[in-house]
Amino acid sequence: MSLTKHEEGSLRELWSIALPLMLTSLSAMSMIFADRWMLAHYSYEAHNAAVGATTLGWSFIFGWMILASISEVFVAQYNGAGKFSRLGEPVWQLMWVSLASVVFFLPMSLWGTELIFGSGVESQFERQYFQIMVAFGPFFALYTALAGFFIGQGKTKLVTLVVVVANLFNILLDYALIFGVEGLFAPLGVTGAALATSMATMFEFGILFFFFLRPANRKEYGAASWQVNWPAMKDCVRVGLPTALFVMVELLAYAVFYALMKQKGPLYITVMGIGQSMLILFFFFAEGINKATATVVGNLIGAKRAHAVSNVVKSGVYLNLIFLVFLMIVFTLGMPLIVDQFLPHAEEEFLQQVRDPLRISLIFVALYIFFEGLRMQFAGVLTAAGDTIFLMVAGVFSIWVLMLLPAYILVMKFDASVEVASLIWTIYSALACAIYYLRIQTGKWQSISISSDSVSA
Repeated sequence: MSLTKHEEGSLRELWSIALPLMLTSLSAMSMIFADRWMLAHYSYEAHNAAVGATTLGWSFIFGWMILASISEVFVAQYNGAGKFSRLGEPVWQLMWVSLASVVFFLPMSLWGTELIFGSGVESQFERQYFQIMVAFGPFFALYTALAGFFIGQGKTKLVTLVVVVANLFNILLDYALIFGVEGLFAPLGVTGAALATSMATMFEFGILFFFFLRPANRKEYGAASWQVNWPAMKDCVRVGLPTALFVMVELLAYAVFYALMKQKGPLYITVMGIGQSMLILFFFFAEGINKATATVVGNLIGAKRAHAVSNVVKSGVYLNLIFLVFLMIVFTLGMPLIVDQFLPHAEEEFLQQVRDPLRISLIFVALYIFFEGLRMQFAGVLTAAGDTIFLMVAGVFSIWVLMLLPAYILVMKFDASVEVASLIWTIYSALACAIYYLRIQTGKWQSISISSDSVSA
C-alpha cells in the first residue's frame, strides 16, 4: 500500500510524512521549552532547577514513551502488508502496558523524589517539578501508544492538530499557574509548570482516544480489539523494550552530565542549560525525520520492498543538511535575543562571562542536532526492522563511554572550559551516528522479524 502519491523513498515522500510529524514534535517539545522560558522569567533559580529535574524526570517518562511508541512500527508493517484488521491490536497492548506503568511511576513520585534529590531547602524546586511530572507519567505513555495508530498509517494530520491545540492549552496554563492569577490563586512556580504540561498531555490522550474509538476504526482497523493478547503484547515489549531502556539510560547519563555541570558552577550550568533548551526547541526536526523514516521503512518492509530503504536514507541526509544551515543562521543572528530571554535577571558582570562561551556552545549545539538528526534517522530504519537490541547496546556504550566519561575526565578532572563540554556533545553524536550507519550497511536488519507470527504472512 502506497503511503503517498510520491515516489517510494523519495525526498518528497519523506518530507510529506515528516512535516506534520515535525510540527507535532515541535509542539510537544515546545511544552518543555515554554516551561523553561517562563520559569526563566519567574526566577533564575527556578529555571536552573528545572534543567536538572526535567532531564531526570524525562529519563523515566521517555523510556515508557519509547516503549509505547513501538505501536507505530507494528501498525506500519501491518498496514504495508494489508492486514488492516490488526492495526488496533498493538495499540491496545501497549496501552495496557502504559496503564501498568502506574506501578512504576506512583512509588517514584511518592517516595523516590526525596530519595533522589534529598530533603534540603536547596533542592525544593527540583523536588516540586519532578514529583508532579512523574506522577502523571502513565498519561504520556498512553498518548504515545495511541498516536502510533495514526502515525503508522501515515495519517498524521489529526495528531498534528491535537498536539498544536494542546500546546496552546499548555502555554495558557503555564502562564496562569506559574505566575498566578490575581484574586484567584498565588503563583505556583515550578509546580505550576509541571502541572500545566501534565494536564495538556491528558488532554491530548483524551482527544486521540475519542477518534481512535470511532465506529470505522472499530469495524475495519481493529480498534475494538481491547482484550489483552499476551503473545502480541510480548512481541511489542520484545521489540520496544531495548530501545526504551537505552533512552532511559541515555537521559540518565545526561542527568548525570548536568549534575556535573552544576557542580562546576553557575557559568557551566547556565550555558549548558540554555544549550539544552535550544536543543529541546529544535529537536523537532530530528524527531520528525525519525518517525517518518520508521513509518516509511516499516511500510516498505511489510510490503516486501526493502530495496527502496536506501532512497529514504539519502533523502533524510539532504533534509538534515538543509536544517543545519538554518540552525547556524538562527543561532548566529539570534544570540542577543536568546541571552535576553533566558537571562532577564542576570547582572551585567555575569552576562559578560556568559556571552562568548554561549556563542561558541550554540554552534556546537547546531552540529549536535545535525548529527543527532542523522543518528535518529538511521535509528528509524533499524527500529522499523526490529533491530532494537543493537540500538540498546550501541546506544548505552556510546552515551556512557563516548560522552559522559570524556566529560568527567576533561571537565571535572582537568578543568576544561564549558566550550569543551559542548564540543564533547558534538563528537559523541558524530561517533554514534557513524556506528548506526555502519550497522545499516551490514544489512543484518533485513532478516529480523518483529512478530512471532510473521507480519507479512
